[in-house]
Amino acid sequence: MKFTRIPDVTVVVDTVQRNNTNYQENITKAVDELTRQRNEAKSQTNYDAINEEIMPLRELSLALRKNGEIIKPLYLRIYCYGVTLDQLERKVNEVLTRVRNEGFKATVFLAENVDEYKSMFLPASEQDKLSSHREGIPLSGQIIGLGFAHNQTSLTDPFGSYFGYTQTSGLVYWDLFHVDKQRTYYNLFLTGDLGSGKSTTLKKVVLERALRGDLVRVFDRVGEFSGLARKFNGQIVQLDGSNGIINMFQIFATVFNEKTGDVDEAGSYKNHLKDLSTKYRLFDPQATARTAGRFSALCDEYYRAHGYLEHPTQFDAEEYPVLSDIIEYLRKIIGSEERAEYRREYETISMALESLQQQNGDLFDGYTTLPNLDDVQFVSYDLHALETLDEPIQNLQIYNAMNATYTVCIRQGREQMRLYNEHKITLEEVRHFLWVADECHTIINIQNADVAEWFVRIMSEDRKFFGSVALATQRMERMFPSGSNAQDKETVRAINAINQIYTLCQYKIVLRHDISTIGTPDAPSVIRRMFGTILTEGEFQRIPYFDKGEAELLIGAEKLHMHFHVTDYELELFGGGA
Repeated sequence: MKFTRIPDVTVVVDTVQRNNTNYQENITKAVDELTRQRNEAKSQTNYDAINEEIMPLRELSLALRKNGEIIKPLYLRIYCYGVTLDQLERKVNEVLTRVRNEGFKATVFLAENVDEYKSMFLPASEQDKLSSHREGIPLSGQIIGLGFAHNQTSLTDPFGSYFGYTQTSGLVYWDLFHVDKQRTYYNLFLTGDLGSGKSTTLKKVVLERALRGDLVRVFDRVGEFSGLARKFNGQIVQLDGSNGIINMFQIFATVFNEKTGDVDEAGSYKNHLKDLSTKYRLFDPQATARTAGRFSALCDEYYRAHGYLEHPTQFDAEEYPVLSDIIEYLRKIIGSEERAEYRREYETISMALESLQQQNGDLFDGYTTLPNLDDVQFVSYDLHALETLDEPIQNLQIYNAMNATYTVCIRQGREQMRLYNEHKITLEEVRHFLWVADECHTIINIQNADVAEWFVRIMSEDRKFFGSVALATQRMERMFPSGSNAQDKETVRAINAINQIYTLCQYKIVLRHDISTIGTPDAPSVIRRMFGTILTEGEFQRIPYFDKGEAELLIGAEKLHMHFHVTDYELELFGGGA
């Protein structure tokens, strides 16, 4: 439909089905009248012209009687706007000229502007009640269906924000937290090659939620989200210790009663012990599951011996043990342990902890000193300064921060759940949280099975607290290896957890990828393996040729081929996009 492509106007097209109008009778009368005029035509030219009008009417009459065709009146209004009256008048004249050049007629009803404005919000059936009501243009369903505006793919969530347009110029109004029978959770997975628009798209998603007032936490590998954090008067936290540290032995509230929303002290404590095992294997990747479990058991003994079990999450930060306390306790255990096998295991743990203390004590041996950021809407954790550290230490510090940060998100979600359950706020008034891990392949991979399982846990429960976890990566092959030849038990466990992470994402955005990550039907690479049940062969072949910002937006079993639209203002705010 050409009119819907006129720039800088609002076009409203209304149709209605009128059952009280006998279109068949009207067509018969029109055919009879035209036949009479044709028979009385004084020239062959007039005869042919009238005959051309008769044939479509006869075909329509037949379609109405035998093929179930319907006729609907169509109302088409073009609303123009301008900053000044002069600008508005020029725009009106420009539109009128364009419409007439297309062979149609248009006019402005100056005395009826109030009714015309009301028509924008009223269905066609209600417009009959307006004082300036006119009959629409009767068109067959087939003709209306041929209009391009009725042949579009689009997404129009009731509370969605504009994100771009589809291949057929349909608009994409997307709400990450829209709920219906098919969309019941909110996690997002985004992937794209270098220069595909991955970072820009992710920033647009983050910006949209921040504008709504949601709580936003971002783990940023290269400092790309600093501009957004400043825009919302947020905080940029350097995880190299310059802004404070997080005590890995502090017990945070991570488990809550589903009915009451209260902290589950016992559950949080058990969760903390499991996390200690994960943390040990992060800074000592060669450690066995048995050794990591023994470390967790030693910490459990320490907490029990020092009276932490009654209310383990309720102590002040300075009351929890720190790394040097655990080392000292371990030395006492070693001195009194008579079993040689246990002593060797304790000595191995002691050596690992002492190495961590000597090399990175400034990050891990001390009370939590990171400022309380619970009430800060937007916090970006800059991981760039960690690049000089060994990878195991990076992973430990990131995981330590992720654990503490997610606790803040859950605390807000618990409060929102309470208000919602008590009918003090509606679903539309809920404040959500968005937790983002950019370049997530650096922490979620087959070397970190425990971390992968941690993500499975939080992504399984975040919907209950009105939250979303967004993961972005350009290295699909590192995050999702085939695993066909995997023999090691830990590797298999990691692969299974990572595959669960994929299934826990309601939304998946696939931007441009190199053909090597797609492969062929006979030799599929990672993209084809992950999306083979959703995308067709033709869609796979198009991916390497996507423009920047062009993507497949996958929503469950549905998909949209779209282009994420970014304004000049957004590009400036994002730092130009990468």
